[in-house]
Amino acid sequence: SSGINAEYGDSKCKVLGANFRAWLDAELTRLTTETTSVSIVFQHIPYFKDKPDEPGDYFNIPEDVREDLLDQLYSAGVRYVFTGHLHKNVIRTWCPPNASDKSSPLHLISTSSVGVQLGSDQPGLRLVQVSANGSVAHAYWPLDELEALLASGGQPTFPN
Repeated sequence: SSGINAEYGDSKCKVLGANFRAWLDAELTRLTTETTSVSIVFQHIPYFKDKPDEPGDYFNIPEDVREDLLDQLYSAGVRYVFTGHLHKNVIRTWCPPNASDKSSPLHLISTSSVGVQLGSDQPGLRLVQVSANGSVAHAYWPLDELEALLASGGQPTFPN
């Protein structure tokens, strides 16, 4: 797993941006040559909220780098990107526009926060389960529900 801070692409951070892109390129090249069961990226800002071609703003990755980064992740075999920043749960999928097979999309999962909700979600957290066979499951748990479950001796479950 790797973290991406695409904010380094900002024009105010040219040196950090160049260093970041060199690091990212090396990591994605490494992923294409290694046999890993699953590659997951964790980063703060989501690529988009609703549509891949939406205008750039405070809540998404700028348009001028968005498609290139998504293409790089997809080509390297990444199929899950977990983000925050939106303060609400948003789940989207993306495939390269020219992909003939859309059966293995890139899953873009933004998780709400533990405070300052901007959507209707209760404060909570997302649990991610990576199985030995490489399958990934995730579930958002409101803190009140998770606390009650754990206090009763239960354990969180994941959707099938």
